Amino acid sequence: MKRCILLLLLLSLASPAWSARKVSVAQLQDLLRSLHDEKKSDSEAAAALQELELQEQLTRSAMNGLTKFAPGPLTTEQIFVLEARSANLAPPASDLPSVPAPDAAQQKAILVRAETYITKTYAQLPALTAKKTTLRFQDSTAAIASSSGIGSGAKDAVTSSGISNPGAFIHYINAAAYPV
Repeated sequence: MKRCILLLLLLSLASPAWSARKVSVAQLQDLLRSLHDEKKSDSEAAAALQELELQEQLTRSAMNGLTKFAPGPLTTEQIFVLEARSANLAPPASDLPSVPAPDAAQQKAILVRAETYITKTYAQLPALTAKKTTLRFQDSTAAIASSSGIGSGAKDAVTSSGISNPGAFIHYINAAAYPV
C-alpha cells in the first residue's frame, strides 16, 4: 500500500502538466495584472505562469498586450512559452471574424472570378524567357586592388556553366553597358 501511494506521489511530481491550472487568455491577463499590482518579483510571477495551461490560443496581439504587465525577462519568457504551447488551440472568440463563411453559391462565384482572372491575365503575358550569368559585379572602382582581376574582361573568364554564346556578355563600367 505504501509503495502504491509513493508511486502516485512520484508520478504527480514528475508530471507538472497534470497539475496545471487551465485558464483562458482573459484570466491570464487578469492574473498578470494582479501580480503587477501586487508588485510581485519576476521570479514569483514566472513561477505563477509555469503552473498555468491555456484553454485557447494566445495570439500575438494578446501576447503583446500582456508583456506590459511582465515585471522582468523570466515572466516574458514564460509568456512566450505559453504562446508556443497554445499554438495548436483555437483562438479566443473575440479574435475570430464575425462575418460568416460564404455559402456554396458565393464560394463558386469567387472561384469563377479567380479562374476568369487567371485565364485572361495569363493569355496576355508576353512569351518571355530570360537567362543571365553574372561572373563579377563591382559597384565601385575606388577600392579595387591591382590584383583583383578587374583588368580582364568577361571574355577572358573561364566558366564551366555551359554558356552557349560567350560573345553575348555585357561588361558594365560606371553604370553603362558595353558589349564585349
